[in-house]
Amino acid sequence: MDPVLAHRPDEAARSVRIPTGRDPGWPARAVWAAPGSPFAEAFRHLALRVRTGLERAGASSVLVTSALPQEGKTVTACNLALALASLSPMERVALVDFDLRLPGVARALQLEARIRLADVLRGDAPLHAAALVTEAGLDVYPNAAPSTAAHELLVRGEVPDVLKRLEAQYRWVVCDAPPLLPVPDVELLIPHLGGCLAVVRAGSTRRSVLREFWDEIPREKTLGFFLNDMRPPAHARRYHRSGYYTDSDPPDPGEDA
Repeated sequence: MDPVLAHRPDEAARSVRIPTGRDPGWPARAVWAAPGSPFAEAFRHLALRVRTGLERAGASSVLVTSALPQEGKTVTACNLALALASLSPMERVALVDFDLRLPGVARALQLEARIRLADVLRGDAPLHAAALVTEAGLDVYPNAAPSTAAHELLVRGEVPDVLKRLEAQYRWVVCDAPPLLPVPDVELLIPHLGGCLAVVRAGSTRRSVLREFWDEIPREKTLGFFLNDMRPPAHARRYHRSGYYTDSDPPDPGEDA
């Protein structure tokens, strides 16, 4: 499908570059900054599975969430979107920051948000004006500052309208959302999206929390769980260090990475 700006250029939309440097926080951009690393390949595997699940459901949008904060959902959403874009070079992908309470996508990708998604949901700006167009095949719809009344924005009629328009304009739409258990935002968003990917942090997420999380997610929307912070198996590390790949293993990613 054509990118959002292909048929309606607008001066408010900006072309930006996602950094490729190894500065602090770069694991959130690993698929772009270290495309040959085991970490990047793990997200391509995830992207293939998510894509298959969405195709089976006849859907094109996925919500990425976790049970609690600091489990890696933003790192996962960013890399999943970049991986989907790398696997679909002729089609654009949208990454939308629906975590209105604690937005992290713009910071994770080191992009500056002038017009925020929250402005679009309030009716203060058109959707295309919020797009940050990148050379990675990815258009980002960011937020910058926390919204104190996120639930009031999420119950507005603009939310399903925005998502329908994005689904019509992009092949895949990845939405970073707040954690499910502390706030009601995911419950408000998920009826309007095609699927849900749950992020679980290895060695951190308790089983009791995971059970509560599982009870809250609609089964028909669940695409599966992604185990974050899991060290690649030895055979994968040997393969990537065999001389063909030059990217070294990135540090363990965190929510603020």
